[in-house]
Amino acid sequence: FPAKHTERLRMSLVMRSWTAVVMAGALAACGSGSTTTTDAAVAADVTTPTDTGSTTPTDRGSTPTDTGSTPTDTGSTTPTDTGSTTADAGPPPTDAAPGPTTVSGSFADNGMGIGGATVALVGASPPVSTSTAANGDWSLPVSSGQTVWVRVSGTGYRSVQRGLAVPVGGTMGFSLDPVSTDNASQIFMLASTPEDTSKGVLVVLFNTADGDNPSTPGFGATISSTSGPRIAIGGGMPQVRDTTTGGENALIFPNVPAGMVTVTPVPVAGFTCALAPGALAPERIDPQVLTFVTFRCR
Repeated sequence: FPAKHTERLRMSLVMRSWTAVVMAGALAACGSGSTTTTDAAVAADVTTPTDTGSTTPTDRGSTPTDTGSTPTDTGSTTPTDTGSTTADAGPPPTDAAPGPTTVSGSFADNGMGIGGATVALVGASPPVSTSTAANGDWSLPVSSGQTVWVRVSGTGYRSVQRGLAVPVGGTMGFSLDPVSTDNASQIFMLASTPEDTSKGVLVVLFNTADGDNPSTPGFGATISSTSGPRIAIGGGMPQVRDTTTGGENALIFPNVPAGMVTVTPVPVAGFTCALAPGALAPERIDPQVLTFVTFRCR
């Protein structure tokens, strides 16, 4: 045959062979269920109930068992996401409370300790008090950050007190000089006025000494309350003055009504005055108590 007829014949034989194979597979599927042994590749390609490549519930590529799906996506935002707001550790809910401060001092008259005197921190919460040792020493714990008045009372002495802003933690020394009942009586004698036992006494001190330099006289003060005539201490002797201190820089206001009083210093020219560290303003006045306040003037 010519070449083109030969090619057509070859293609016809191929198609007939292919049709025979397909028909044989189909007959095998409809027969006893046995598998043809002639061409495994062709038999496996026929869609039958046992075709493991068909789309069935056990198909591991199907959607129900897709491990990349959203329900098991470990990168999703869930309540266990440690980066979420609810799990943020952040700062502690409360700061630690400051520890107590120990306030200590010595109550002595001309270097002689006064034992058995009562020391109380007026206004402290909870209230605290103690007695001085035989040598006049005392020590009291108090919660930090409070404002209290340290008051000392002893037999033969008038009650004296001074305000204190309690620092945070640690130990601090505190000095408070006694005033005998005789010296307290001289205040009213010099002022030519009887003592009003419902009122107190305010003592304003001006600290201007620097090392061995003597104190500078002439400082004054005004207060936001009434009082008896002021007494100034100068040259070691008390004297009545209306406005300024003497060389000892102490100015005394007798018969001041009980309550809170504001003290305004009046410095000497060239000086400025401020409350001593830890001192309080306004001042507390109590009946028959001498309240001390100290200004540093430089």
